[in-house]
Amino acid sequence: MGLCRWILGALPGDRRVGGAAMTARKHWYGNRGKIVLELHGDALVKHERSKDRLRVLGEKGHAIDEQMYQEAISLGAKEIFINEDSRRLVWRADIADLPRDVRTIAGVRRRCFNLCFFELVEGVENAPTWYVNRPRTEEPPKRPEPAQLGLFGATPNEARLFYETN
Repeated sequence: MGLCRWILGALPGDRRVGGAAMTARKHWYGNRGKIVLELHGDALVKHERSKDRLRVLGEKGHAIDEQMYQEAISLGAKEIFINEDSRRLVWRADIADLPRDVRTIAGVRRRCFNLCFFELVEGVENAPTWYVNRPRTEEPPKRPEPAQLGLFGATPNEARLFYETN
């Protein structure tokens, strides 16, 4: 499924113009000629890899060149999607709700985005351990193994249960 079809399904509202799917209005390219940023209607889409998260943000964020960001804002961007690892994780936030964090990284002014302020809209099952809304898996309470009862000082009830069942 192409990115245009995906973004049309992921964004709220109707993204069709005259019955045809809307394509990206603007593309920004990285140093290697690869598309790193796209503007779809009022949605800014950043393509990243999770292994490239910024160390200065505790491995919890990404950055966009400030010049590209300002151009996207002037073109009407209202929300931002960060697409990590070819849609394994997709983060979403309203641009107006994000704190302003501009830093100089590798000699270039960049707008930094901490993923703690984003909502994970795709790939919740692959969410990082620090993500607050990560689905919790309930583990059954651990019962001490019979061999461990004497080693770790079993409670009187556990000792009684062990001797009654064996």
